Order: sequence, then structure tokens, then C-alpha cells
Amino acid sequence: MVQAHTQQIGAHTQSELRRNVARWTQIGYFPADEISYDDYHVVNTAYSVKPAPVQGDRKSPQYYNRRIYRMLRDEPEKFTEVVYRDPYEPYALIREVQRYISVAYKPMALDIPMRFITDLKEREREANVAALNRLRDGKLQNGADLAEARKTVMMIAQDCRRVLTAYRAIRLGNFAFAAKALGLNLRKGRHGTPADLWLELQYGWKPLIQAIHENAQTLAKPRQKNRLEVKASATRRATFESQRTTSEGFVETWKCIGETRVVYKGIIQNEGLVAADTYGLLNPAEIAWELIPFSFVIDWFIPIGNMLSSLSASAGLAFAEGYRSTRYTAVFTSSRNGGLMEVAHFNFDRVPFTQFELPDLYGKSNPFSTPHVLNALALIFQNL
Repeated sequence: MVQAHTQQIGAHTQSELRRNVARWTQIGYFPADEISYDDYHVVNTAYSVKPAPVQGDRKSPQYYNRRIYRMLRDEPEKFTEVVYRDPYEPYALIREVQRYISVAYKPMALDIPMRFITDLKEREREANVAALNRLRDGKLQNGADLAEARKTVMMIAQDCRRVLTAYRAIRLGNFAFAAKALGLNLRKGRHGTPADLWLELQYGWKPLIQAIHENAQTLAKPRQKNRLEVKASATRRATFESQRTTSEGFVETWKCIGETRVVYKGIIQNEGLVAADTYGLLNPAEIAWELIPFSFVIDWFIPIGNMLSSLSASAGLAFAEGYRSTRYTAVFTSSRNGGLMEVAHFNFDRVPFTQFELPDLYGKSNPFSTPHVLNALALIFQNL
């Protein structure tokens, strides 16, 4: 967080005087003449907005907004240049300049990069969906597991048979046949390519083992009597950096970092609905989406599955309270000829909810992560 120049309630601006100096010196003739020119400017160097405290119950979240602007560094550019030199006479006109970069800008009116603001809004939607989904007492999806059970059992049976065949071959000393049985060859077969094995690991073994584990965990939990409240939260972050050189020769950079957090608290009114949604039996759209071939590929970029899942996440719950808080710090620098201006913008917003917010689609911040790329390559090689 950027330190404010004041903690007083209301909006307060701090300004300082800047003096740009230009001096012309004539050399080569006697006597030497000097001409100086001073240019004065008022620059806003700090801005603070702090709201008055709200009288509430001191427990429920209240709306709050805090804005801070500070000029962290303001160093003038300094240079000397030859304005005119006589090629036939020992005469020259030299100019020395000391000029503040901040005079060329309106620091308080700088626009935060739209790409960063857009990404932060996407992360707000992502945090909302994640918080809704965490209202569930687990993330089981038995409906989809039942629909896929036959395919899954066949895949497990085939793999178990291959493991058993390899084990028997190793005991007989036939290591080559064991390797072939495990699919450790580059020739394409029904289960032989590394791409097939990778996809079976990613979308066969891992989800099944995870589902079994989560089912066992949830069923093993003792029922909590008189449990009235459930609380969930999610936090997401966004970053942005850029640099460019303007036509005037200024080197401008932006470094932005933001964080958003969504919190919900609900009161259990219908334990049956809560349990049904926990086991994935209340939302047919969620199950139908998972059964669409290659739907997971779309989820890499736009997690439709997460959004559909959150539609029923508040089933059986009455809204108690909730809020979204978002903060960001954006630092802008501009430099030229040894001069440097650095300003920082800080903003914090807390918005209370009056109900469970509806989920919305969002794009993933990094859809090209390593597992996604490997999965995509596996799909490509599998279909060659």
C-alpha cells in the first residue's frame, strides 16, 4: 500500500512549485553574454480520499473506498546543448537546461492501463465463482462419475491387465515384453503412445482417484449437529507490466499489481438440498457439460464448468452476509535525459452484497500453463 500524505477525512490535495531553468551563454566574443529564463509551474504531488466512518453493527461489512496518489520521485532532466556554432569564427551559443518531467504530465490524471483493469475485473468474476463453489461441503460429482462409470471401469480393467502382464513378464525375465505391455514404445497402438498414456493419467486416473478420495473424505466426516452457518472465500490476483518510448523521447513504464477477495456467509435452511448439491445431484447442467467430449479444452480458456457448478452452490442456504474487496497499486515512471518522475496510485474498494451474487463467465489469466500445453500436444499426437 502507498503511504498517504494525510489521514484526514475527505479529499485533500498537496501541491509543490517546480522551476524549469534555461540559460543561454554566448562565448567567443568579449564580453560574454548570459540570458536566463525561469519557468514556474505548480505540480500536484499527493492526493488522498478517505471516507468518514460508517456507524453500523461493527460486524457486517460496510461500503468503503480509499484512494491515494503520491509522487514518489521527481528529479529534473539536465542537459547542455550547442544552439549555434559559427564555422568561421570562434563563436557559439550554448543552452543549459534543467527541466522537471512532471511539468510535461498531469500525474493525477494518468489513466491506469485498461488491460490491467480488465484483467482485474476478470479476477473478480473468477473469485466470485470460486467462493460460491466453496460454499459446498466438498466438490463431489457423483452424477458424472456414474455416467462415465462403464468407460472408466473398462479403462481401469485394460490398464490393470497390462500391469499384470508386465509383472508376469518381468518375473519370467522377459523385460522387452514387459515394456511393450506397459506401452513404453513409440509405435502407435491402442494404448501405446505417450500421448495416450498422458491423457489417461490426466483425464482418467487423476479425476477418478480424486473423486474417490473426496467421496471417502466427505462420507467419513461426522455429521455436525446444529451447524447453522457456512462460510467461504476466494482470492485472486492480477499483475501487469509495460514499457514504451514516446515520440518526445520519454521512456514510460507501468507496474501494476491487484488483488480481489470475495467472502460469503450463509445459513443452512435445508440440509437435504445442501447434501444433494454437495454430491453433484442437483445441477444437471453441470453434469451435462462434463459429458460433452473435449469440454475440458474449452474450460482451459473459459471455465464454463466452474460457472455452471456455482449456479446451484447456494442451494439450501439463506444469505447472511458477503462482500467483495479489491485493491490495486499502479506505479508509473517516466524518464529522459537523467530526469525521472515516479508516481503511485492506490485504490481499495469494499462492496457489501445483499444476496448471493450470480456467477458470470470469465477468462483464465494463464490458459497456456504447462499442463494445458502438454494436454493439447497429447490430443494432437493422439489424432495424427
